[in-house]
Amino acid sequence: MPEPCRRPPLPPPGRLSVSADSLGRADYAEAIGYRVVGPRAIRVDRLEQLAAALRQRARLAGGFPLEPLLASSIGAPMAELPAVVAALGYRGAAQEDGVLRFAPLPRRSRRNGAARKPVPPPRPVAPDHPFAKLKELEFNR
Repeated sequence: MPEPCRRPPLPPPGRLSVSADSLGRADYAEAIGYRVVGPRAIRVDRLEQLAAALRQRARLAGGFPLEPLLASSIGAPMAELPAVVAALGYRGAAQEDGVLRFAPLPRRSRRNGAARKPVPPPRPVAPDHPFAKLKELEFNR
């Protein structure tokens, strides 16, 4: 008889994030409402709040320092916050007074720098095509 599948235990109720290793696979984490980001599996609603706060800080100041408030908003230790922020697409930019500041990664316009292909003009419809006959229909409204 096959051995039953063992799933990792659920995080304690109210836990905002847990170590990514404690949940095992990323698809299991997503199935229970967490997303693996760097070393943490973060509850999706809190991850959205963190992402919004980071976007706002990046917009206002360009580069921004990491604050304990950001770590507590996802229930993560401050030591793991730089890896989480880096996994969300920010990079450690510069250190000022011993404080690491983060900035968003530059956006690429297209993959591999390729230019967008021009859209070809529409081809004329042959007069004997069935869809050409639709132009002749009149609808009462």
